[in-house]
Amino acid sequence: MFGCEIKTTRSGDKNIINYDITDYTGSVTVKIFDSVQKCKVLEDIKKGSTIIVSGDVEFDKFAGDTVINARSVSTVKKVAVVDNAPKKRVELHLHTNMSQMDAVTDAGKLVKRAADFGHSAIAITDHRVAPAFPDAMNEPLDGTFVCFDLETTGLYATNDKITEIGAVKIKDGNIVDTFSTFADPERPIPARVVQLTGITDNMVKGAPSQKEAVQAFLDFCDGAVLVAHNAPFDTGFIRKACQDFGMEYNYTSVDTVAIARKILPDINNVK
Repeated sequence: MFGCEIKTTRSGDKNIINYDITDYTGSVTVKIFDSVQKCKVLEDIKKGSTIIVSGDVEFDKFAGDTVINARSVSTVKKVAVVDNAPKKRVELHLHTNMSQMDAVTDAGKLVKRAADFGHSAIAITDHRVAPAFPDAMNEPLDGTFVCFDLETTGLYATNDKITEIGAVKIKDGNIVDTFSTFADPERPIPARVVQLTGITDNMVKGAPSQKEAVQAFLDFCDGAVLVAHNAPFDTGFIRKACQDFGMEYNYTSVDTVAIARKILPDINNVK
């Protein structure tokens, strides 16, 4: 029921009740005309209630429309839609009511429905814009994430090495742990990289080896989702180290570059 109106006649002894109901394929008004005393049993029926109605479908000259003149009304529980799939899907193409002419549901309700179904995530893909982001960002982050950054001797994981790893672990929206280590690249750091990162050969001398530093980082992550700015770069170095030293890499990563490009305006076009 999405609408409810209760009026008392001038005599004060009868109620005129209008319920607007829908079965999501069509809508109709239910009319009840009875004594105030008999209508007391209907007081708990409010907007949002689910009801079953039995009555006569007739044209009402006062309403100027076809209505159901109810003979009986019963409250019922709506059957909940559930997802019983043993392996839950993740919806990667989803529009909110911010996509004009394409959807009518707000981000909060979509996230709640996905959570009720047991889905671990959804992806909001509104057209060309991100106006649903302020609503979506208010949803609680109840997972565990590791936000991390690397410094390296160069740009290529195939040839260069890690010099520093820094990370914070976030659980339920709060920072719960931090991680920081230098890593010995076992080679001189190029002068241009020293200028860029501020990390010198003396700072990494005697630091944990590539294998030790990466293994310590993976132990810190403990299966959490990895988050980095330009994640393919950072995870590429971690993957290469795992490949070189026979360590397992099985992590989901999130690239904040893609998020920033969707949310923030192009600063070059700002005048």
